[in-house]
Amino acid sequence: MLLYIIIAFLFVVYFAIGVMLYKRRTERNIKSRSPVLIYITHWSNLIETLLAIPILTPKDFNLYDLDYYENRLYQDSALISHYLVFFPYILRCYRLYFVFHLDKDWEIQNNMFKENIHRTRQRWLVKMLCFCMIPIILISVVFLFWPNASEIFPLNLSRPSNNGIDIPDCVYIMACFTEQLVLIIGIYLIKDVSDDFNMSNELIYVGFIWFLTPAFSIYIRSYQIVWGIPYILRNILLMLRSSLVPIICSYFNKPLFEPLTIEMLNSLELTLQNAATLEAFEEFLKLEELTTTKSFGSINTGSGLSLLEFYLKCRLFANNGSSQLAENIFSEYLENKVVHIPAEIYLEIEDGDFTDANLFNKAESVVIEKLKSYFYPKFMASDQYLFLKRLIHRQEIYQFRLMQTSLHEFQINEHKKMVVECDDWPVPTLD
Repeated sequence: MLLYIIIAFLFVVYFAIGVMLYKRRTERNIKSRSPVLIYITHWSNLIETLLAIPILTPKDFNLYDLDYYENRLYQDSALISHYLVFFPYILRCYRLYFVFHLDKDWEIQNNMFKENIHRTRQRWLVKMLCFCMIPIILISVVFLFWPNASEIFPLNLSRPSNNGIDIPDCVYIMACFTEQLVLIIGIYLIKDVSDDFNMSNELIYVGFIWFLTPAFSIYIRSYQIVWGIPYILRNILLMLRSSLVPIICSYFNKPLFEPLTIEMLNSLELTLQNAATLEAFEEFLKLEELTTTKSFGSINTGSGLSLLEFYLKCRLFANNGSSQLAENIFSEYLENKVVHIPAEIYLEIEDGDFTDANLFNKAESVVIEKLKSYFYPKFMASDQYLFLKRLIHRQEIYQFRLMQTSLHEFQINEHKKMVVECDDWPVPTLD
C-alpha cells in the first residue's frame, strides 16, 4: 500500500513540475537549456521511476506473473526511458562545449563554428537524440522477439537470482561503466565553461548523481531493493536539479550583462566603472606598490593603490552622504598624508561640511589626474591590460556565437534603456 501511495505522490509532483516547465518555457533560464530536451528528460525520468518502484518488491506487484511479452515490454520500456534520460544530458554537454569552448586556435575554431552552427539548434539535437536511440530500440526489439536474449539481458523479472554475478549482471555493470565514462568525458570538457545560468554546474552535478546507482549494480537481481532505492533516489535528485531548480531560478531576474570593449580600456573613467577592468587595474597597482612605493612617495605621487581606494571611497560617500564615512576618509587618507593633495583643497575639506556630497569633488579630480597621468599609461603596458584585451577578443567571439544561435528581441529594462536580450543562450560571465 505504501508503494502505491509513493507512486501516486511522485506522479503528482512530476506532473506539476512538468506543467510548470511548459508554462515557463519562454523564460531564458529554461529556454537556454533546450526546452525540448528538458521535457524529454523530465517525462522519461518519471516513466523510468514509476517502472523501477515495482522492482523493489516484484511479488507485491505480481511482476513474476507477467507473461512473456508483458515481461519483455516492461523491461524494454525501462531501457528506453532510461536512455531518454541519459542521452539528452550528453547532448546538452556537447552543446555547451561546442558554443563556449575556445583554445589557442581561436580563429580556426570560429570558422569551424560558423560552418557547423546548425549543431547548436534544438532540431539538430533532437535528430541526434533519435540517432542515439536507434541501437537502444534495436536492442529492445531483439529482446522482445528473441527468447534467448534473457540469458544476457539484465532485469530479467521472471528469473530472480542469488547465485552471484552472471552474464546479465556483467552486461549491466558494463553499461553503467560506459555511462560513467561518457559523463566523465563530458564533465571534463565543460569544466571551464562559464555561463550566467550555471548550466555547466548542473551537468557536473548530474554526473556525480549518476554515480549513485553503479555502486549497487551487482545487486540488480539478487537484492533488488538495495539496487532500487539508490536508483529511484538518483532519478528524484536529477528531477529536482534539472527541472525544479531552473523553474525556481526563472522567477529571479538576472543582472544585465555588461560587455567589455576596447574603448573602455582606453579610458580610466570607464575602466573604473566595470568590475572586471577595475579588478585588473587594482591588481596592477598592488604589484606596482610592492616594488615602487618609495619612488612614488619621493615624487609626491603617493601609492597608486591608496589613490584608487581614496577615489572609490569618495564615490561611495557621494552616493550615501554619510558623515561618518567622510570623517574616516579625511582622517585615513588626508590627515595621515596617505594621499597628497594641494594645501588649499585640504583646508577647504577640513573646514567643510562633512554631510555635503560634493565635499571631496576637487580632491577626486586631483587623484584621478594622478592616476591617469602616471599609473594608467603603465597599466596599458602591463600583463593585466593584455589579459583584458585577450578577454575582450574572447568575449567578442562568444557574443558572435550567441547571436548566431539565439532569437533576439529588444526589451526595455526597468530603467527604460534599450538592451538586446539573447533568448536562447545566456551571455557568458567573466572568469
